[in-house]
Amino acid sequence: MKSSAIVLGIGVAALLMTMPAAASPVILLNGDAESGDLSGWITTDPQIHAVTSQKQSTGTVYPYEGNAFFSFAVSDARDRADDSPVTIGMYQTGTIDDVPNLRLAGRVQTETRGGDCDAGEVVLSVFDMDGGLLASASSGLLTTDNFEWRQFAVELTGLSGAASWRADLYGTVFDGTYVNVFYDDLQLIANPVPGAVILVGIGAGLTGWLRRRRAL
Repeated sequence: MKSSAIVLGIGVAALLMTMPAAASPVILLNGDAESGDLSGWITTDPQIHAVTSQKQSTGTVYPYEGNAFFSFAVSDARDRADDSPVTIGMYQTGTIDDVPNLRLAGRVQTETRGGDCDAGEVVLSVFDMDGGLLASASSGLLTTDNFEWRQFAVELTGLSGAASWRADLYGTVFDGTYVNVFYDDLQLIANPVPGAVILVGIGAGLTGWLRRRRAL
């Protein structure tokens, strides 16, 4: 029985060596703001910061989890005499290889005052090796009740030929002068290639076979 198990184990090991490796998860750097700064992110808007709390006219915003979150409301984003909406944002990019699906998820919070809401938006995009856009998906405008962290997710599938990704976070002010939009607990996840699912099946089958052998 032991020799049979050893032979089978060797065969599985050989199969693992010949199969393509599963794609590593794509890691979004500093997605939870716990670094206390904007490490990993690119922005030209000085009012966006990682903060431990944000005082609002209606109260104080605190992190969804951990010690920090991203606030778009650190300083004025538009002139007090101008009622036109103003949008600011930050983004992050990275590379991918042989990844069939990408999913960007996290938490967002916006302020509601007098029936007017500021709004967030999340956009996930993928590009080919030449930088051409292959696919893009948006969360649409995101709004919440005051001090309520809302979960969101944006997903892209069928990413054949994708070489890089970009995650954009936006905030738009519709009321007042501050962009009262906040983000936390952001994650970008790459689904494994089909080979990883096959390996799970092999492992389950091997376990069952060994149990049956021991029962004989």
